[in-house]
Amino acid sequence: METHSFDLSLIDHLRSKRNRLFFCLRKQIGFTRRGYREFSSSEELFTWHDSLAPSINNEVTRIIDQYNFSQINGKLNLESWRFAIATLWIFEQFSELKNHQPLKSILEVGANDFRRAPAIGAFFPTAQLHGIELDAYRILHDLHSRADKAQYFATLAANSTFESADFFQYSSTGLKDLTLAFYPFVSPHPALAWGLPLEFGNASAWIESSHRNLRPGGLAFVMHQGKWEEEEFDAALTANPGKLTLLRRQIVECPFYPLPHPPHASLYARASS
Repeated sequence: METHSFDLSLIDHLRSKRNRLFFCLRKQIGFTRRGYREFSSSEELFTWHDSLAPSINNEVTRIIDQYNFSQINGKLNLESWRFAIATLWIFEQFSELKNHQPLKSILEVGANDFRRAPAIGAFFPTAQLHGIELDAYRILHDLHSRADKAQYFATLAANSTFESADFFQYSSTGLKDLTLAFYPFVSPHPALAWGLPLEFGNASAWIESSHRNLRPGGLAFVMHQGKWEEEEFDAALTANPGKLTLLRRQIVECPFYPLPHPPHASLYARASS
């Protein structure tokens, strides 16, 4: 996997070796434990709603009603609830996701703890959703692994499954209609910062893997944390012509889920050949 275009120091390479050691240990141990659950009270949700400006509150209420999201009321903590509603809002900014049919099979790559699964399942209620995460057995602050949480979130989305897998080596059982990638590592330094070996920060590998797992004409939705990552991805697209064609892109700054860097989202179509 090419990383030579980046300025990598000896310290970066040593850090990558250390990250690889601990990453391999996490994979080998495969730590999981049962019992992860989330809860929220009606009072918490009401307080959050009440803190919003009336126009934004109306928008949140519309989203909840439109996607029948109140059915999982109380099964997500407040942060996960806000996160899920924001994910639905982001999807709505791309009408092509609803209008491009059929979207029967979806692959979320780099799914982390699969926390987006309830929103993805609500937006695409008839699709089969599969999430994969490279570092699924990282232990989090509450002593649950990402895999623990993913199994819980999968229960809140119909027709959803999750596994630990390396997208760069992954081949879907049946090509997918849509891949979703939120904040993929498109250069080595973010991968190093998140405890992974440097080769997992590779935009060209993301593009090649998306092309390999999508059906001809299938869609790839990619969201970056800022324009600098979008530019890295664009450079890799230029270096790998004929894989993905840009359909549309825009900044998706959710009014009720502000982030330090407004995300840049792009929608691509896989080439027909």
